[in-house]
Order: sequence, then C-alpha cells, then structure tokens
Amino acid sequence: MGHHPHVTENIELYKNVPIIYSLGNFVFDQPIPSTLDGQMLIFSLGKTEASIKLVPFHRDPNDFKIHF
Repeated sequence: MGHHPHVTENIELYKNVPIIYSLGNFVFDQPIPSTLDGQMLIFSLGKTEASIKLVPFHRDPNDFKIHF
C-alpha cells in the first residue's frame, strides 16, 4: 500500500469482480511520456448492483492540463 507504478496497467475479471491494478497518474508533474496517460474510475453502487466506468485521459506535457 502507498505506492503505484505511475502508469496504467491491466484490468482483469476474477470471479466476476474487476481488479484494476493501476489507473496511472492524475495529478503529477512527471514529464515521462508513459506517465501522461491515465484513467479515471467512476464507481456507482446501487441497492442490488454496482457498475464501473473507466474514462481515459491524457495530460499535456507542456502545461499538464488534462484532456479527455
């Protein structure tokens, strides 16, 4: 706990449960090209079901603004 690879990694389904290993960086001024792409996770929880949605984004290496 407390660390991550700073890049997006694989997602898998285990017993119908998603495992998301890394979403990448959201706010981090690391100008390495592989760290400029990431994903946001939108998680919705209802009384009988749950859903997730992944929203990919790219950060501009010059000003680090996020583009969806």
